Parts: sequence; C-alpha cells; structure tokens
Amino acid sequence: MKSQEIGRLKEHKKNIASMQNSFCYTVEEIEEYINGELLPQKRSEIGGHLNIEKCLRCRRLFMLAQLNIGDNQNELIVKHSPSSKQKIFDRLKNRKSRKDNQIIPFNIRDRVEKGQIWTTSPNPKNIKGDEILTVEVALPVLIVDSGNGYKRLSNIIRVVPLSFDTDFHKEGYTFYFDTSKSLNPIGYPFLVEIFNQSLMLAGNLLNFRAALPAQVIEKIDILLKNFSKKDEIIDEQIKEWIEKEIRLCSYLTNPVDMAILEDSGLDNPLNIKSNLSDYKMAADDSGLAKIGDRELNLIYQSGNFNACIQKALKILKKETTNSDYVMELIKKIVFEHHHFLTKITLDEINNFIGDENLFFSQHIEPYENIENKHIENKHIENKIGQSCFPAVGLNDSAIYTLKVVDAGKYGLLKSLSPSESQLLDITGAALFLWLNGKNGLEQKNRESSISNIATIPIIWDPSSYTFVVEDSFNKEANHKVEGSSMGIALLIALFSLLFKEPVPLDIASSGVVRRDGEILPVESIEKKLEAIKRERDFITKIIISDKQKLPENPPEFEYIRVKNVQDVVENLFYNLIRLSLHSLLISLINCGSNIKIDLQKEINKMERQYQDYLIDTCMDSCHLLISYIESDINKSEQNSNRAKGTDIRIDYLFRCYWKLGACYCHKGNISQSTKYFDMAKRLYNENRTTIEPKDYYNFQNSYAILLKDMFCYQEAESVHLKIDQELRSKELPLKYVGENLSSLSQLYLAQHRYKDAEALQLKALEYIAIEEQHRNFGYLAQIYIRAKDFDRAQEALKEAKELIEKIFDQDLKTKQLAFYHWIESEYLYKRACSSKQELHKNYERFCSFYKQYKNIAHFSHGLINKFCGLGIALFGDHTTGFELLRKSEEFFDNQIDPMMRLLGVTLSIEKILLRFQYGASDFDINSEITKIINALSLQENIRAFFEKEIKELEESISNSYESDKKFEPILKILISINKKIPY
Repeated sequence: MKSQEIGRLKEHKKNIASMQNSFCYTVEEIEEYINGELLPQKRSEIGGHLNIEKCLRCRRLFMLAQLNIGDNQNELIVKHSPSSKQKIFDRLKNRKSRKDNQIIPFNIRDRVEKGQIWTTSPNPKNIKGDEILTVEVALPVLIVDSGNGYKRLSNIIRVVPLSFDTDFHKEGYTFYFDTSKSLNPIGYPFLVEIFNQSLMLAGNLLNFRAALPAQVIEKIDILLKNFSKKDEIIDEQIKEWIEKEIRLCSYLTNPVDMAILEDSGLDNPLNIKSNLSDYKMAADDSGLAKIGDRELNLIYQSGNFNACIQKALKILKKETTNSDYVMELIKKIVFEHHHFLTKITLDEINNFIGDENLFFSQHIEPYENIENKHIENKHIENKIGQSCFPAVGLNDSAIYTLKVVDAGKYGLLKSLSPSESQLLDITGAALFLWLNGKNGLEQKNRESSISNIATIPIIWDPSSYTFVVEDSFNKEANHKVEGSSMGIALLIALFSLLFKEPVPLDIASSGVVRRDGEILPVESIEKKLEAIKRERDFITKIIISDKQKLPENPPEFEYIRVKNVQDVVENLFYNLIRLSLHSLLISLINCGSNIKIDLQKEINKMERQYQDYLIDTCMDSCHLLISYIESDINKSEQNSNRAKGTDIRIDYLFRCYWKLGACYCHKGNISQSTKYFDMAKRLYNENRTTIEPKDYYNFQNSYAILLKDMFCYQEAESVHLKIDQELRSKELPLKYVGENLSSLSQLYLAQHRYKDAEALQLKALEYIAIEEQHRNFGYLAQIYIRAKDFDRAQEALKEAKELIEKIFDQDLKTKQLAFYHWIESEYLYKRACSSKQELHKNYERFCSFYKQYKNIAHFSHGLINKFCGLGIALFGDHTTGFELLRKSEEFFDNQIDPMMRLLGVTLSIEKILLRFQYGASDFDINSEITKIINALSLQENIRAFFEKEIKELEESISNSYESDKKFEPILKILISINKKIPY
C-alpha cells in the first residue's frame, strides 16, 4: 500500500501545470532530505516547504517515506545533525521575518496590489457568490493590475499565472526568476507566463504568498507591453505547453465573462481597460483557444488583410479541425475590407475555389463580384490632409494613414505626446521656412523685396494643428506609431491641408524631414516596401530620400527621390506650383495689398511656443516678427511724424528682443543672448512711456532665473544685484524689489547658502502684498527643509496654507495648492528620514497626495509623486513607492526641456540609491548611468556644470562590478549630482 501510494504521487508529479506538484519535490529528494544527504541550501529549501509552507502533498509523501515519526502527529520532526538543523531554521526564521515574504492567512489580507503573488481558489465563484465549477488545481498568479485594490468578487483584476516548469522558458514569452536571485521572495525558480494574461474576479484569489520587488515588476511590465509584437513560436514543444497552460487557466476568465453577460451592475462593465490582444488572453469559450487562430487574429488586428487571408488559406489546406473560425475571418475581410485586397490575394481565393472546395465556395461570393468591388477602390476620391506611410513593429510591418487637421476642428482636441509634438513642430518649421523663402523672406532676397506683400511673414504655429495616425480599420491606431520616418507623410498632409490640395491616392512615403528642410533616409526600408507591395497594390509611387539605400531587387515601384522640402512639394503638387503659389500664399496669410499682421495675436503665439519649449520655432517667430516690425516702423516714420514714445509696435518689438534673448540663453549661446537683451534695454530706455516698467523688470528677473536654471550662477547673481540697485535708485514700486529679492533667495538656495537665502526671503516678505505672500512662505519653508530646520519649515507651511485658503479664484487656488503640496510632500519625506516616529502619521498623507495627483500634468505633480514615492518606500511599501517613482520619471523623461529632464535624473538617481539601500543590486546599472549622462548632456551650460561627474560616470561604464563595494564610488558621484540639482 505504501509503495502504491508513493507511485501514485510520483505519477501525479508529471502534471507540469500543477502548482502544488511542480512546486514540490520528488520522492528521491524527500528521502535524501530525511537521510541528511543534501547540501545545506537544498535542505533549507525543503525544510521551509514542509515546515513553513506546510505543503500537504509533500508532508504526506514525507510521512510515507520517513524513517522516524515523533509522538505528535500534527508537527513534523526532521532528522539531521544539531548544527545543520540550527542553520536551517535560523535561515527560515530570518526569511519569515521579512515583510514581503510573510505568508499571510487569507482572512487577514483584504487588499490586492500589483506585484503580489497569490494562489487562486479551486472553487471559483461568479459575482453573485455562486460556486460555478470545481477545478483540480489552485494556480499561483501574479497581480499585474489590481483594479480597485479590494479582494472582492466585484473587482476585476488582471493576473499572469506562474509556472515552475523552467525548462519551457522562452525569452519574451516568459520571465525567468532564478533561485539565486537575491530578490526572489519564494525561494524557488519559476516562470512568469507573459503570454497568458487573464482577467479574473479578485474574490477568487485564495492565499497570499509573497510580493515581487518593484524593479522586477518594471521588467515584467515592459515584457507585457511588448508581447504582442513578438515573433511567431517555432518550437512545437513550447507551443504545445503554451496551449495547455492557456487551457488550464481558462476558468479564471469565465466568471468575468459571466458578470458582463449577466449585466451584473458593475459601472460600465464592458469598459475594462485590459489592453490585451486575443493571443495574450486566457482561453474562453469563443473558439479561439488554438494558438494558430490567435496568431491569425493578431495579423488581422494589425490591418494586414492580405497576409491574413493568405495565411488563412494555408491553414484551411492543412487542417479542418477549426475551419469555422478561419472561414468567418476570411468572410469578414472580404465583405468589410475588400478595397484593400490585392490581385495576388484575389487570385489565391479564386484558385482555392477552383480546387472544388465546396465548403469554401458556399460561404464566399463569386470571384467576379469580389474583383468588381476591388476595382471600385480605384475611384476612391483623393483625400485632403491625408497621406499614407508604412511602419515596422517588432512583429510585422503595416500601412497607416496620417491625417493632419486644424486643432480647433477636430472635436475634442487631440493631445500629442512630446515626441509627436516635436515631429509636428520640426516638419511644420521646415515647410514654413520654404514657404517664406518662396514668399521673398529669405535673408538674401530681403533687399530685393519691393512690394508690401513680400515683407509679410508666414509664421508657423504648431498649436494650430494636430494629427492622428489611423490603421486600416479607419480608427486611431490602438498602439503608438511613432518615429521620424513618417516625416514626409506629415509634410505632405500638412501642405495638402494648408492649400486644400488633395494627395494622390497612389502615393506612399518614408523619410525623415529635418528642420532645415533636408530629407534623410530611414531604417528597415525593405520591410516597409514589402508591406506596401503586399497590402496596397494601388500604390505605385514611393517618395524616399535621395540618400536612401534600397535592397537588392526592390519591389517594382516608381521611386521618387527627393533632397528637400521643395522636391517633395514640386513632385506631388506640380500643377499647384506651376499655376501660382504666390496667389495662394496671399490667401494663406488672409490678406490684401495693404496687409497688417495682428501683432498681439502673433506675440501670444510666440509666448505659447516658448512655454511649450519649442525653442527653435519660437526663435524663428521672433526673427520674422522683428524683421517685420522694424521694417514696418521704418516705413511709417518715412510717411508720418509719429513719435516713437507712443508707438505700440515698440512694445511688441521689445518683447521679441527679450524672448529671442531668452531662447538663445536656452540654447547656451550667452553672447547672442546678451546682444538681444541689451537691445531690449536700450529700447526701454528710449521709450519709457510705451514700455511698462513692470514688463521691463519682470523680463530682467526672468532672465536672471533662466541663468540660474542653466547653472550660470555668477551671471544670474550679477543680474539680480544690478536690478536691485536700479530699482532702489529710481524709487520704483517696492513690489518689484521684493520679487527680485525672492528670486535671488532661490538662487542662494540652489547654491546651499541657506542663511543668505533665508535673510533675502524674509526681506522680500516686507515688500510683497499679503495676498501674494503664499509663494514666499512656500520658498521659505523649502529653505528650512533643506537646512533640516523642520519646526520652522512647518510654521512657514502653515502660513502659506492659510493664505492659499483665502484665494477666491478656484482655478488659481488649485494651481497654488499643487505648488504648496510639492513643498509639503518634500517636508514630510525629509522629516520622516530624520525621525522614524513621523512615518505612520505621514504615510496616509502621502497616499492622499498621490491619489490626488495620479495624472501627472505638471512638473509640480511629478515632484509630489517623487516625494510620495520615496516616503511610501521608506515606510516599507516598496512596490507602491517604486511605481510612483517610475511614473514621475516617465513624465520627466518624455519632456523636451533639459531642465525637466534634469528632474528625471533626480528620479533615476533616487531609484538607484533605493535599490542598493534595500539590497536589490541585480539590475543594469550601466544603462541607468548612460541615461543619466545623456540627460546631463542635452544643453551646453548644463553639461559644463556637471562635466566632472559626467567624465567619472563615463569611465565607470566600462568597468565590471563583482560586489556592492565596487559600486560605492558610483553612488557617491550620483549623490553629488543629486545635491547639485536644486529640486
């Protein structure tokens, strides 16, 4: 009986998908454990499995095979030497004491969080609490989306199953976690099944087991995000294992499906943000369980209809077991997307019908009808503001349509990502540079310009336009299609919209547009051309750079090679250029022969460009406006006796000089910056009745702050001191004196001159009106925080809060509260670092902050999340803490402004320091350092300020590190960088 039972358990071990068995040990391992024949590490693992995790299967196996059983049948007594026993249980005791590794009973833990590992219930229930089925095994799963965070049947979460069949690891499809990893909270190697995401009801979780570290979750997030782009599985054994794992987990999703179908009362249950492709979801009852079908559906979802039909026909020729789904997909494409089908695809359909496949011919209409529908596509009207281009993903290439529209006419204004905004800005700037050249505004042609119309600039305004990338379903692409290779397509669509000229249907393009108008080549041209040939046989012409290298025997197209913007326009819109671009330019400016630009409107656009850090475009606008205003003033002076001191154009010119000087400062060209600032000062001194003193001193103050942000501390201090001297000598309103002193105080704070900063900020408060003092108290609190005088910081924060509460304008109040909460979150974190007693009290405050500023829309929101993340990690919730730091880092890394990128550097450094603090050093520190170096090198002044640290970091990248001690010099450099960044 004993041998039969052991044999049965051995046989049961072969169920490679069972958590209990794969997680367990063989009979031989248990016997070796009892006999003391294993190495200490292995003995420790098995001892923990039996005595702490209390695995019923292995305990039963042990009882059958043991040599000695104690009197107490409820507790297991294991034979080993006293010394080894003490070591094993000491280690187990230490592991149990770690927060993340505690095995918490089901009835205690009521919250689920991203990164936790749970086992699922073998008796899943629907949302009403009714038991719907019984399964043989309980699965270990990793939470990747915790929904509302409660362990309730009403909470829909996303999970990824774990497997202990590490032999089936495939890069990208699974994430391998080895026992040797110091961060492994379980102590056994396992796989995270990236391919097998499932929706489930959180109430069907059974027991909490552990929580993965945040840095591991980050890696898993990246794999999950990129999974749909992975290549096709080739290994049949892995493919078979994947199919089985998907089937095994299918019951997890069933209660979710039932909840939706039964209209369970959830808030909009169909609007579940899962972002899962059919291939990644656990199998359900829809007939899509086969891996082959899921791959076919993935091709369909990418819009590659011809590739989908061609693959589907091959499947039908080989097998008929699941032909219903394949047939339905072919029918769907034929009837809904027939205008995209190529002649090759139509011929394959015809040949298949010709093979007397009765089943197929019963479902597909005659070939002639399909072909006629296909021919109809040739007569589709060319579209205005639309252009076609190919893009290559990790999985396959596809064809997309780029649509440019007037921003105000798109309904809800589409917000562009920073990279999309930059692409639109560069492309539009290149086009308008050429248009202004055609309009006679190039510097070399200015002297020869005679007519008034020739002096009117056409000013590029990126905020007036937006664009959307649509897939073959005429819907916005559900995944980001980014990259500069769509530059020509964007250029064509923008020109088409401006001049209401349709884009020829038979044109596609792929090329990079530079700001100066040059067209550059792209990568992966071979795949892009193949995609066009495969999916769009009505496209006959491809526009590419004259520098583009084509593959051997490229597809047969008419290749139009272009050097610059002019080549693109003249090749596509020849008739427009031939007839008269000049008259169209006049209509574009919306002017007559005596045109006058709305200067206030253009100045506002210029200000917005500066605020959005479109520095190059702002500089272009400034140059054009300065040229126009100077020319216009000179003409007016020749024809009238208008006094300079009453001319409003002087004020606009003054603003252009200042803004251009600020732009040059951003670019690191201090000499040019000084030149235009001096021109602005001279203009002010000559026209004081036209230019307001408040504008002059605000610009002066802003320039000094900008110099500070560029780490030109001496220059900034010099400007502030000159402003102070001038203000006092001319007895101007004391408000200007206070604002200048406050800014100088912040300069001293950046230099860690806390006493000087405090004195100036207190002095500034004497000059600032009470209703505006809340920011000064905030700055004062920040000084005390950095000086670690937390009691006085608390007093200053209290004063700031009381003043903010008195603000009547709610929008202004909300904005000022964000600034206040940034300072308060820094205060709470740094005070908690110095006094652990503050931790519990501050934890709830941190949680309320990050929930309030969950959507980061401003740099102050990012800094709030930064300090909340640090505070929560300090409290011990590393998973949430690292997640908040990651979100803030992602926000700053996506900004164009080098100062914003510097704030991203502080996030990167804090994450590195935390990882080492918590003993998590197994990450790619070289890639983190490279990222930091790149951010510090974006601007000339910033790079010069951090030159020493950059050099040391560059030297460190080439070194290999075998212990944490070798990292100490790097950590010191990073701490030094963090201290020098004033936020």
